[in-house]
Amino acid sequence: MKNYYKALDVSEDADETTIKKAYRKLAMEHHPDRNQGNAESEERFKEISEAYAVLQDVDKRREYDMKRKMPEGFGYSGPNIGGINLDDFLREMGFAGNPHQRAQRRPAPPQRGQSVRASFTLDLEDVLDATIKKINLGRMKRCVDCGGSGAGDGPNAVKTCDTCNGLGVNTQTRGGFRMQSTCEGCLGEGKVIQEVCKTCSRSGFQKVTEEVTVRVPAGVKTGDLLRVPGKGHESRSIHGMPGDLHIQIKISDHQIFERDEVEIYQKVQLPYTLCVLGGKVEIPILSNSDVKKREVIVEPGLSTGRVQRFSEMGLPHPRSQQRGDMVVEYEVQVPKAVDLTEEQRDLVEKLQWAFND
Repeated sequence: MKNYYKALDVSEDADETTIKKAYRKLAMEHHPDRNQGNAESEERFKEISEAYAVLQDVDKRREYDMKRKMPEGFGYSGPNIGGINLDDFLREMGFAGNPHQRAQRRPAPPQRGQSVRASFTLDLEDVLDATIKKINLGRMKRCVDCGGSGAGDGPNAVKTCDTCNGLGVNTQTRGGFRMQSTCEGCLGEGKVIQEVCKTCSRSGFQKVTEEVTVRVPAGVKTGDLLRVPGKGHESRSIHGMPGDLHIQIKISDHQIFERDEVEIYQKVQLPYTLCVLGGKVEIPILSNSDVKKREVIVEPGLSTGRVQRFSEMGLPHPRSQQRGDMVVEYEVQVPKAVDLTEEQRDLVEKLQWAFND
């Protein structure tokens, strides 16, 4: 069994104030915000938080002390050991309050922390490959000073609820039926805070801003949600899992390309003379490298509306990562007479006369 007293470096007869001070000192020393990337400090922080969660609670500490003093081989491994119900045994020994009342209580599982939503915008080039993005995220963490309890550090900061005697539920008997309801005096906690924590003002949380690294897979599109486990708000309970971070993706409009799932489209205007005579031209391609254009051959006599498909030059599929195509629609750029110089107009007229001969 873990030695919670050793974890907090206090004696077994330490009072609540001593335990509180020891926890605050160690929590500040090993808090993850002050030891980023230090796995040993993170594990130590979890250990002292777990120890404090037990030792600051009168009932939990009393049961913990009893279990530690049991003979070797009679350790706690569940409610029934060798045909003996350990919870009943503890209650009969006077270590768990009224046996009839305690039998009625069913501790609720630790609540998970709430999720956090965020968003960021990507360029279309970012979609070509998996990328790493960093965002500054505001999230709620358990208060370091009170461990999430919301109570101050005075000896009488917390007391057992007088309404339910610490059960968290009230029981009424009507017509031979016994009915239970959540205690309104303590909202099911079994305890009432008389002195609030000055740091978090009873909320049990502190808002922090963290830099979170997010891996964005290739092929994402506007509206996609990325889930980052454990980066949401922390649970009030030391045993509760934190929520998740959900990031909504938005892809910004591109100046050249339009997207249709994994295919991209663009229109390319070509000079009239090139379309008549044929030749070579450079067209834009989607790339996150220095190469932004590709040379293509224009066949003589190309007309407006001609479509050319370039295989695997589009966007990757999110699952298969196979790239789609780039589709190019050509448009013949015919100059207007008003835009021509006198020399150009003479040449066009000569061309017209040549075709009419």
